[in-house]
Amino acid sequence: MVSEEAVTGLEDLSTVGVLDFVERRHAARLEAERDILRAAYQWAVLHHPDRLPASDRRGRARAKRAGGVGTPLITEHAAAVFGARVQTSPYGARRLIADAVDLQLRLPQLWAGIEAGTVRVPHARHVADATRDLSREEAAWVDGEVHEVADGRLAWSRFETLVAGKIAAAAPELAREREEVAAKERCARMSRVNQHGMATFTIKADALTIAGIDAAVTAVADRLKERLPDAGRNDRRVAAAALLMNPTTHPDLGEDVGPVKVRAKVYLHLYADSPIARLEGHGPVTIGRLT
Repeated sequence: MVSEEAVTGLEDLSTVGVLDFVERRHAARLEAERDILRAAYQWAVLHHPDRLPASDRRGRARAKRAGGVGTPLITEHAAAVFGARVQTSPYGARRLIADAVDLQLRLPQLWAGIEAGTVRVPHARHVADATRDLSREEAAWVDGEVHEVADGRLAWSRFETLVAGKIAAAAPELAREREEVAAKERCARMSRVNQHGMATFTIKADALTIAGIDAAVTAVADRLKERLPDAGRNDRRVAAAALLMNPTTHPDLGEDVGPVKVRAKVYLHLYADSPIARLEGHGPVTIGRLT
């Protein structure tokens, strides 16, 4: 139900009045986010399979763990019913419930911050989702490392990088396994041509390989400035990539490119007695993968 204040009277408010109004509504939104998390946790409690009738064997058999390791089971269709009330999909509702359960049972310091209003719900939920595959002890360590900066003081990208680094440090073996899986995703492929005759060529590889490709494209693009003075930066980079991959693409430009010898410069941050390093601009990486 929308309040009358939210519908009428805004056009009559002063600048101070508008700011006061939006401050109140923002505070109400933050409190609503906290309330929804609390409700999601309670919904999981109410839908533990032990609360089902003893005759409902099928429901008990299909119950799944609500969140990460150490969280209780929840009945199969509980998320769909909850999601309908908050206008999200069953998948979205399962994630919401999982985050709520993990925060209360696996990430107590973040949950305390939510209750106190010092931790932002999206930040806490990101940590809950990112630590779901960790043990309770590993998740608790990450909780202690990140809860103080989950108040929005960091840019979101920096917060994501910080969380990823802490997770890798807490579970280096899991980080190594994830790197091995990611390494199998290497590819170089062309997309389907769209109706305007445009397409995309994607190269997916480790960060150092991509950094080398980027450095080579940049070097050639810089050499093309005189030959293509009216071209924009992106146009020159596309021409440079085409020349590097197929010099016959632009025979009129190829003669000015010549051999390209570049080195990609990367910055690594190493930590004593840690199996995890940080590749600046890319995030955590295991020492084994670096080698």
